[in-house]
Amino acid sequence: MNVCLIHLKHDYVSKSLERTHKWERECREMHTAGNSSLFGIVQGGTYKDLREKSAKAVVGMDFDGNAIGGLSVGEPQEEMFDLTEFTVQFLPENKPRYLMGVGYPADILGA
Repeated sequence: MNVCLIHLKHDYVSKSLERTHKWERECREMHTAGNSSLFGIVQGGTYKDLREKSAKAVVGMDFDGNAIGGLSVGEPQEEMFDLTEFTVQFLPENKPRYLMGVGYPADILGA
């Protein structure tokens, strides 16, 4: 089944976000330092209010790094750039940031 993620309703994305944060908290609690790093993933679809909420929740969990997920899934390139720029302002500069799923050279350069 091919689902275009850009058409999901705000309420659906919000509920999914809560589930994602629950799983992230559980992973964070179970993670032992060792030789690996654990990244929190910011979600929120194309909704800026949910992306801000997610970024703040993920940063508050104090992961080793932070990823921006849920982009490059069918939305126009300019919207992906706009949402990336919007989201990154909530992520600490002193930790690695990873833009997930972006693989086309023009997208990488633009981001």
